[in-house]
Amino acid sequence: KHLLQMLGVGENDRDRDSIFEVLDASNTVDGEISFEEFFDWIATNTHLDGEGLDEESVEEMAKQLFDMIDQPDPDTGEKDGFISPSEFYQCIVKLTSNSAHASGFNISLDDVEALFRENDEDGDGNLDEEEFTELLKKYMDHH
Repeated sequence: KHLLQMLGVGENDRDRDSIFEVLDASNTVDGEISFEEFFDWIATNTHLDGEGLDEESVEEMAKQLFDMIDQPDPDTGEKDGFISPSEFYQCIVKLTSNSAHASGFNISLDDVEALFRENDEDGDGNLDEEEFTELLKKYMDHH
């Protein structure tokens, strides 16, 4: 729900609760939203003129997610403009840690590293904003 709020989805908590229920219902109602459920919902609900998700919306969403995931360097306090597998994993852990059902969310750091390897164009092990945006677009095209 925190993520929905950050993305500006829903007017208030009650709205977000009902969106959460819709999201959760796409596979099994288990009190949690899988990555697939989340992207399926975004891909089918954030469309303009029935054309499917427009590129600008995807890019804006990718930017917001990227900014949320990219953590400031502990030494400099600056964001480096890259998402490392561990940053991505920590973000997922953080987002699911408030959920009573978080134990059912099983994505490992290995899963994240594999996902990154598939989408890491320059082979540096991290995703920059462009690579991350491409990952989202690719994911949405598949669903």
